[in-house]
Amino acid sequence: MNHAVLNDMMDKIKDENILNLIIVKDREIIVDYNKKDEYKKRSFKINSCTKSIISALIGIALDNRHIKDVTQPISDFFPELNGNDVDSRKKDITVEHLLTMTSGISWPEFGNWEFITSLVNSHDWVKFILDRPMAHEPGKAFNYSSGGSHLLSAIISRTTGISAFEYAQKHIFNPLNIDNITWMFDPHGNSNGGFGIEMSPYDMVKIGILYLNKGKKEKNSLIPEYWINESLKPNILASRALGHYGYQWWIKDFGYFAMGNGGQFIFVIPNMNIVAVFISDNYKDSFRPIYYMKKYVMRMF
Repeated sequence: MNHAVLNDMMDKIKDENILNLIIVKDREIIVDYNKKDEYKKRSFKINSCTKSIISALIGIALDNRHIKDVTQPISDFFPELNGNDVDSRKKDITVEHLLTMTSGISWPEFGNWEFITSLVNSHDWVKFILDRPMAHEPGKAFNYSSGGSHLLSAIISRTTGISAFEYAQKHIFNPLNIDNITWMFDPHGNSNGGFGIEMSPYDMVKIGILYLNKGKKEKNSLIPEYWINESLKPNILASRALGHYGYQWWIKDFGYFAMGNGGQFIFVIPNMNIVAVFISDNYKDSFRPIYYMKKYVMRMF
């Protein structure tokens, strides 16, 4: 390890709004930084990192045959889309379109948090999302959408009979000994699929390691390996800065990551056997941890 690069990074981070940084390489914690001592035991809002956990749950639901396959139309789960007065394009939206954020539903989320407030304040989140007009044919254009991720959570509820939170507890959280977690619900009891989880950075590391290990904890497969492989295919170029998008995961040349507004990240770098987690309070520059990954972490080893 290049200790000069490490020391330089730690000197810089102290002046940033980075609250926690944990780097694990070859199953060993290399960096365990907390801006304040009390942050070591705190849970934080991980915002859109929630989406990547929802993706894992969809894969588990598929493996358990709650969902047929990713090409299944979402009208199977939301029969209200089958009405004669519904835009016919909505009937063509599939589970995969939600996973890749290519549903075509108009969703002006980026830089428009008043719009998200309208969703949160609505009495029926699913109806709010499904009632939005279509902007594109399904599969034709990437459009970042917490609404689509929330529909995935609602699909888990409708097919399994329990909330995404309960499903995650059974299949992921309990096996990984993750118990200090809260998950926001919508008014109808669906776990907020877009940005609802609060958890500790150390538990976020467990999620990253689970993906690094292709869904396995020791000899137990918690997430099907084929699903992780499918999730991390670069389906569509979302932006030059962030790279491609898979199934609710971002993919760059150096690895892949879950990302939450304000600078919450789970980075997984398979070829270096690294997992890095950032908790930040930087809503003016949410992408700042990507700079630290490229400038320092990738040069550290």
